[in-house]
Amino acid sequence: ITTEAAPIAIEHVHDNDKDILATTGSDMTISTYSLDDPNPNRRYQHLTSWASPGVQMALVFQPESKILYSGSTNGHIYSWKINERNLISTLTGHTDIVMSLTNLKNLDNIASASLDKTVSIWDSYTNDRILNLQGHKKGLFDLTYTSEYRLLISCGFEHDAVVWSPFVNTMITRLKGHHSSLIGCIAIEGTPELITGDTSGVFKLWDVRNYNCVQTFSSTAALAHSKDSANIKTTCFFHTKLPSRNSLQTEDDSRIYIASKMLISFDQARVVHEVTTDITNIIWISWNENKSVFITASENNIIIWDALLGSKTVCHLNLSSDEITACCLDDRQRKIVIGNIKGKIRVYNLSDGSIMKDVKDDVQSAVISIAYDNESRTFVAGFSNGSIRVYDENTLEDCTLIRIFEINQITNCLILKYNQLDQTVA
Repeated sequence: ITTEAAPIAIEHVHDNDKDILATTGSDMTISTYSLDDPNPNRRYQHLTSWASPGVQMALVFQPESKILYSGSTNGHIYSWKINERNLISTLTGHTDIVMSLTNLKNLDNIASASLDKTVSIWDSYTNDRILNLQGHKKGLFDLTYTSEYRLLISCGFEHDAVVWSPFVNTMITRLKGHHSSLIGCIAIEGTPELITGDTSGVFKLWDVRNYNCVQTFSSTAALAHSKDSANIKTTCFFHTKLPSRNSLQTEDDSRIYIASKMLISFDQARVVHEVTTDITNIIWISWNENKSVFITASENNIIIWDALLGSKTVCHLNLSSDEITACCLDDRQRKIVIGNIKGKIRVYNLSDGSIMKDVKDDVQSAVISIAYDNESRTFVAGFSNGSIRVYDENTLEDCTLIRIFEINQITNCLILKYNQLDQTVA
């Protein structure tokens, strides 16, 4: 995104089903950009800009009132209607630069942190300052709030982070352990975890239920190869959740990005899955080299497994009305042909389990084995009564019977193999 001036603060805004990016600049303006357009060339298109009274150092969007708040270098907090670009009100009380704003979820309030060493909590409807929290000895940089435990955490030039309640005017506790000025604090939504970091590159993970430090890690090792590593100071960090590896993963993995003269990332240890088994005895298994998964069949179920993690990615439970006895994949490994104990054969979509084709052939004998010919797109099925039948899978609807081999002396076909080279069946 190209801006007219150096960006100072940034905030994601979801207003009236629209996703907007709001930024403040060093030229005393507030700008908005579109995030809705699926075309990458137009996704961050500039929407509008307007002048603000001074440089705005912090932004926060209050979704309940649909108001954007900005914290200024003059200590004032301004509220804006984005669509109308109108200044609604001015919240006064701080005597120095407002460095951070945060939304107190479910309380309809916002909190602000300033270089005047105070934290303020404001009513978003009346614009009144509800609390003025004092206890820091130096200016503040950052604020974070955990809605589940209703705790507000602030940090700044001091070496300690401070925990507050948004309902009382006194400090709850200090989080001690850092030996340099703090650069930020982040409460992980949906967990009791809090992360704090300092300028020396030391980061601590806290449990807000008992205010204990549970882990300490550092970016020092990552910066050791730099020529002036001794002079490199960490300036900021950001926590984000990573996309799930599969649909059955219940715990999110996460990553922390740390900025100094270079960008460093720390990954949470990948979720360890317990030993996973199939539902019952496996009667068929096949490898899909295109997606690095393998497919198993047991009773009436088809399960797709991630070969890298050893976990289930897709479960088609009770896919067949009767017990599955034979399976094979098509030439593109996107469909699966399933035969059951009653002689019924159907073709299914492997990804969603929907029925694609049916075989209109009443054999009344268990399907023992199925083999697929990729070149002709036909498959051969062997039945327990000794019958071997060839079906055409090229048709758009049902699979048609092409040929029948009846060998009277064979009473039970156990396994069937198709030779692609000479097109023979064993």
